[in-house]
Amino acid sequence: MDPAALTRLRVHTLADIEAFERVPLEQRALPHSTYAMIRQTALADPGQAALYYFADADTYDVSVCITYEQLLGRIHQTANLLQHLGIGPNDVISLLLPNIPQAHFLLLGGQASGIVNPVNFFLEPRQIADILRAAGTKVLAALGPHPGFSIWEKVASIRREVPSLQGVLQVGDFSDEDGSVVNFDRAIEMYPTNALLSERRITSDESATLFHTGGTTGMPKLARHTHGNEVYNAWAQGVTMDVVPQEVRLSGLPLFHVNGAIANGLMPFSRGATVVLPTAAGYRNRAVVRNIWKIVEHYHVNMISAVPTLLSSLLQVPIDGRDISSLAIMRCGTAPVPKQLHTAFEAYTGATIIEGYGLTEATSISAVNPRYGEKRVGSIGLRLPYQLMKAVQLTSTGAYGRDCASNEVGSIVVKGPNVFPGYVDEQHNKKLWIQEGWLDTGDVGFQDTDGYFWLIGRTKDLIIRGGNNIEPKMIEEALYAHPAVELAAAVGKPDAYAGELPIAYVTLKQGMTVSVEELKTYAAGMISERAAIPKDIIIMEQMPLTDVGKIVKTVLRRDAVKRVHEEALQFLRDQAMVAVAVTGNDASEILSTITITGVRPEQRPAIRERVEKALGAFTVNYRLVFPEVADR
Repeated sequence: MDPAALTRLRVHTLADIEAFERVPLEQRALPHSTYAMIRQTALADPGQAALYYFADADTYDVSVCITYEQLLGRIHQTANLLQHLGIGPNDVISLLLPNIPQAHFLLLGGQASGIVNPVNFFLEPRQIADILRAAGTKVLAALGPHPGFSIWEKVASIRREVPSLQGVLQVGDFSDEDGSVVNFDRAIEMYPTNALLSERRITSDESATLFHTGGTTGMPKLARHTHGNEVYNAWAQGVTMDVVPQEVRLSGLPLFHVNGAIANGLMPFSRGATVVLPTAAGYRNRAVVRNIWKIVEHYHVNMISAVPTLLSSLLQVPIDGRDISSLAIMRCGTAPVPKQLHTAFEAYTGATIIEGYGLTEATSISAVNPRYGEKRVGSIGLRLPYQLMKAVQLTSTGAYGRDCASNEVGSIVVKGPNVFPGYVDEQHNKKLWIQEGWLDTGDVGFQDTDGYFWLIGRTKDLIIRGGNNIEPKMIEEALYAHPAVELAAAVGKPDAYAGELPIAYVTLKQGMTVSVEELKTYAAGMISERAAIPKDIIIMEQMPLTDVGKIVKTVLRRDAVKRVHEEALQFLRDQAMVAVAVTGNDASEILSTITITGVRPEQRPAIRERVEKALGAFTVNYRLVFPEVADR
C-alpha cells in the first residue's frame, strides 16, 4: 500500500486534531464494514505481510507468514463456510480461541457473515455457557485438544447447555468421533477465496461483534459493536498514531479483548501494517518474555502493544547486545504507567512509551498521547478526532449537572461514532447515558488547559475515608518508586469509624527483599496526604491479574474484607471454628459469609448477638451461617 494513499495526521497538539476536524467525517468516505476495510487494504498491496505467527518462542525465527491476499482469501473462505452452516447477518458465532491466525480469520470472516462473540476461554465453563446463552450463539468455534489449553474440554462440558447452539467448529487437530463437529481448517479449503458467496452488502449500522465485559458474576454484559463503530475507531487510531504500511507491531494480547482484536488487529490491518503473533499464549508464555529482544531484532519490530505489568517484566530481561533500534514505540494501556517504571523503561530500551485510554463500550481507544507531540507521563493524552470527551459533574442521582472547568476533577464522558449502541440486555443500559449520546465511562479524571486528559481512578476505586476521597494512584505511585516493588495496588479496607482506610498490596521484583515496616516507612515519606498513607501493606507472591495483565482490585477488596472480619471475630476462636468467605465484585455486591461450627444450638443466639455487635459497624453485607442453619 502506498503511504500517500492513506489519510495522514501528525498530531502535536489538540489544535492539530481540531484543524483535521474541519473536514466533516462524512467526507472522509470511510468503508461501511470491517470486511470492506480489510478488502481495501488487501487489494492495494496483496503481497505485503499481514501476519507472522510462530508457535514456539524458543524457535521464534520459524514462522508462518500470511500476506494480505491470503488473509482476504481466508476471510472469504471463513465467511462462505459460516454461510453454509446457516450463519446470517443476525446470527452469532462465538469464539474460544487463543492468539493464532485462525482467530483472525474467524473474527473478520465471522463479521462478514454474521455477528462475532469473542469469549475469554480462561473463564469457568459455567461462565462461558452463560455468555453463549446470553449471546444466542448459533455456531461455536473453539481450539481443539491442545496441551497448553483446556478449551476443548470446556466445550465438551457446556455444548449441551446452550439451546441455540447448532454447530461446533474445531480449530486445529481433529479428534471428534461422532461427526457432530466440523474441522475448521479442513472445511474452509472447500470454499472459494475470491469472493463472498452471499454477495452481502453490509451497512455501517449493522452489528459486527458482541464483546463481554464487566465482572464474572450475574448476567453477562455483552457490548454490541456496529461495523461503523469498529471501522471508525480503527481508522481514527491509525490516523492519530500515523501508522504506515510495513510498520511491524508485536502483540501478545488476547483477541477476546478489544485491545487485541481492534487496536492490534483491525487497526494495523486497515493501514497495511504487519502484526506478529508470538505463540498462541501470547505474553502469558514466559518464553516469549524471555526472548522478547531476540524477537524484536529478528522481525524488526517497530511497536509493541503492552500493559504496565509487562513493562515491569521486560525490564528484567537482559538485552545482551541485541539490535532493538527498530523499536520506536511501546503502546501502553489498560492502566496508567507509574512514573518510575516509565522513566526506567525508556532509559533501558530507548523506545518511547505512548499511553492511551479506551473501553469496550467506546469500541477500543478514546484517547492517546500524541506521537509527534509532548507525551505527558501519567496522562492518557488527547481525544481522538471526531470523538468528543470531557469531564462533568454529576448530580447525586447520577444525572448530568454541568461541565467541569479545566483541571477540575469529574466523571469522564465520551460521545462519538465509536460509542456503542448499548448492551444486549437492556437492564445493563441504565445510567449509562448522562445526556443524549454521552456515555459515562465510570472513570474519574480531568482535562488540563492543553486538552490532555488525566485519570485519577475508577469511581468505584476511590477510597472514601471519613468522607475524604483518596486516589489510589497516589499510594501506588509512591510504592512503585521503591526499588524492590514490582507491582502495587491500593484499595480500601472496611473501618468502623472512617468507613474505609487505605491499604496496599505489593509484589517484589525477583531477588529483592524488603519488610512490611520498611515499605510503610517509605510510603509515609513519599505520600504528602497523611490520610492516604496505607495502614497496612501486604506483600504477595503473585498479584491477581486479568488476562490482559491488569490488576484485579476486586480480588484485593475481597481479601481486605476477609482480613478485617477475621480479625474482628478473633474473640470466637476459643469457642468455635470460624470461616470467612467473601464474594462479589463491586463494593455494593460484596458479601461476607461467616460460617461458625462447633457450637451447640443453645449457644447460637448469644454468638449471633456478639457477631452482630462486632461486624455491625462495618459497611459490608454479611451472612451468618451455622451448620444446617443460615441467617442474614
